[in-house]
Amino acid sequence: MDGEWREQFNDLYNWLVLGYPGGDNQVIQQNLGAEVNGLPGAAANMGTNTNAAAADQGNGGGQANGDQRTRHFRRRHNVEQIQILEAAFKEGHHPDEKRRLELSRRTGLSPTQVQIWFQNRRNSGKSKAQKKETEEFQEENDRLQAEKQALMSAMQNKICFICRGEDTPERQRLYAENVMLKDAHMRIADFLKSVSGGRLQVINHTVVDTHAPLTLTAPNPVMIPDEGVARDNPETGGDTLVIQHVACAMEELKVLVSLGAPLWSLAEGGEVEVIDYKEYMKMMFPNERHEMEFCAEATRKTGIISCTATDLVGILMNADWWSQTFPGIVASATISKIITPGDSGDGLVQLMSAELRVLSPRVPVRKINFIRRCQKIAENIWAVVDVSVDGIRDQAAGLNDGAPSTYTACRLQPSGCHIQELNNGHCQVTWIVNMVHDEATVPPLHHPLFRSGWALGACRWIASLQRRCDYIASLHTNPVLTLNTRSGGAAPITPEGRKSVLEVAHRMTLKFYEAICGPGTQPWTSVDERRGSCGVGAERFEVDVRVVTFPVGTGATVLRATTTVWLPGTPAQQVFNYLCDGDRRTEWDIGANRTSTIRQEGCFGTGQLDGNSVSLLRTIASNGAYGKLILQESCIDASCMVLAYAQIDDQTIQDVINGTNTSFSLLPSGVVVLPDGNAEPGAPPTSAMCSSSSSASHRSNSGSLVSIMYQTLLSGQPPEHLFKAVAENVGNLLCQAIDKIKSGVHANVVLAA
Repeated sequence: MDGEWREQFNDLYNWLVLGYPGGDNQVIQQNLGAEVNGLPGAAANMGTNTNAAAADQGNGGGQANGDQRTRHFRRRHNVEQIQILEAAFKEGHHPDEKRRLELSRRTGLSPTQVQIWFQNRRNSGKSKAQKKETEEFQEENDRLQAEKQALMSAMQNKICFICRGEDTPERQRLYAENVMLKDAHMRIADFLKSVSGGRLQVINHTVVDTHAPLTLTAPNPVMIPDEGVARDNPETGGDTLVIQHVACAMEELKVLVSLGAPLWSLAEGGEVEVIDYKEYMKMMFPNERHEMEFCAEATRKTGIISCTATDLVGILMNADWWSQTFPGIVASATISKIITPGDSGDGLVQLMSAELRVLSPRVPVRKINFIRRCQKIAENIWAVVDVSVDGIRDQAAGLNDGAPSTYTACRLQPSGCHIQELNNGHCQVTWIVNMVHDEATVPPLHHPLFRSGWALGACRWIASLQRRCDYIASLHTNPVLTLNTRSGGAAPITPEGRKSVLEVAHRMTLKFYEAICGPGTQPWTSVDERRGSCGVGAERFEVDVRVVTFPVGTGATVLRATTTVWLPGTPAQQVFNYLCDGDRRTEWDIGANRTSTIRQEGCFGTGQLDGNSVSLLRTIASNGAYGKLILQESCIDASCMVLAYAQIDDQTIQDVINGTNTSFSLLPSGVVVLPDGNAEPGAPPTSAMCSSSSSASHRSNSGSLVSIMYQTLLSGQPPEHLFKAVAENVGNLLCQAIDKIKSGVHANVVLAA
């Protein structure tokens, strides 16, 4: 065929391959040279091309500069050669020299031709694979583009596909509440079925004995003859449904405490256990299909607490003591109603309301309504369970306290603690938090913090309880302490004076918690939210600052500025160590003069962990002049690090030490450093109980969330135009403080949270 094509199209073949053997080719070259004449490098290029063409003619069999050369035409391999080479290629893509010589002998080709064939064959295979991969990528891209267009159309239409109506906020609220009600109904129904052997079931929202004789009327509701569920009588006040609800929760808590793997798994590199959500649903609701519309976290943590079991039970069952023991978590707590009284706590069931907080100005306070029940399981063993009542309040008789059954962003599934008395004045506590919350109410950069359990999970409660017990124990010690004076001497401090200083510092820290977590009950007079920037070029970053003012007393106004940033890859402990470094304090503290120095006048330890202390610091100007004292409390545990401080004059602190004046209030500023909830690079994620997305690991965290709050007292309320200028100035100072922290801890990235 090759020879036939050449004979039939001989002139065309000579034109394409050899160059046409006549004067026409030279004419074309000369015309082309004339056309490009005058262009840079044209003559040289044309000369080279002409020589190349002449050489080609010579190679085609003609004369060129007196040299006659033979052109070697490319020949195709025959079928037999290709079959031999293909069989060899299947055995190995890279034949060695010995193999190439053998194939050369069998095919009649040279070893070089064999080697070139294998190279071409390998390249051909790569090209085909790349082509196939490109086609797959193109198909996937087309599919993703189609999904994107469908989602964009759905977002623009804003139509609920279930009800075919407009997806209003009220409809979303009702749908969320419906999901929670179904969950509560499912728990009660499964519990009744299990404790009665299938005899008691919930039919049309009524507990029915299915083995009772049939009647022509509706089935009669019956009560469970179990110690955990009371009948309607004057003592229970018609709260049967609530008691049934908390009895189910108590039984579930006992199960969650007693079981291990595969329900619970220890996070790699940590001590916190997380639940396997699929295993949990299969165990608790084997015959039900459960779809969770909210993010849920279920964690378990065991720790040794330096207090007795009876003391801890008393703390948990008293709302005031509970909030005082966990000041960084419980913003407020009240007991709405005692449903069943208990004997020394055993059997006590009470309806409670609480506000839980995460120490960040970006996270709103989470309000929950729940039932708390205490039960003495055995000698020296107690269990305290909490479970939300949102959704059954209106159904429960006797709960006409005006609290509506509405959607809440946070809901407790059976949670609580198992307390076992030890012989040395300590107790072992296993804490379980099984919480469902609406992730849409949390800023995106705080999602890993909640999913990991470091926000409101079991590790947060255990760490806070251990730190509080250490603080109480420190109050009963009498170390020898002194306070430096301006003259350079040291004045002794009595144990009573030390306790007075610790009490004032604790009140200051509580004020700091209230201020950094939101407005509370203070009415804002002015609010300014702005985004500032620091740095230049690649080091530039932005910070969101919120500045508010509110009146206090007569003719005075408090200005409060807050901001939160995320430092990915910078551990929280590293940030806190920098903040506690007194030699570098003036770098980031916007209330201190940059040219001043900070000297520690006294320090009182408040816990076993290094960093838990109350300090008295003094600013000293560059000219040696003494400034005011700074009262500072630093609180640190695995879940949260706080540095709260306020200025105080010498006479006031002396009155505190002497016990003559402790009723004043301070205006604190400070910093909170939280772990960001993200696992260390390379750490595999653990499967926590979260239906919206995968949970982060409970290993030591690789980043930190840093919140700064600055407060100052103004004389009177500034006019609107002056407030804008003041807010801008304070915002710039906070940006500079963040920039100094970034440089001090060598952080690579800063993101506004």
